[in-house]
Amino acid sequence: QLLLRNLPLVLSGEGRAHAVPQEDSQATHTAKVLKEETHLDARQPALTLHNKVRALAGWPGTRLQLLVEDKITGTNSPLDLIV
Repeated sequence: QLLLRNLPLVLSGEGRAHAVPQEDSQATHTAKVLKEETHLDARQPALTLHNKVRALAGWPGTRLQLLVEDKITGTNSPLDLIV
């Protein structure tokens, strides 16, 4: 209901006039996302992976590394996927 009530204001450009300034004393900070945190572990539950992909969508994104086996030579090669 909040969205339905305020979306017309935002779309018309009048949203700024009704915006409430952030209370700086209530703001929180977090640590920078490290590159290692963007790697997906396929052993985790699907819901955990889904949420991580959604949380890191855009920047910094997520990555999944798979080992691809060559059936002829038996060698494994890493394949990096950007999700």
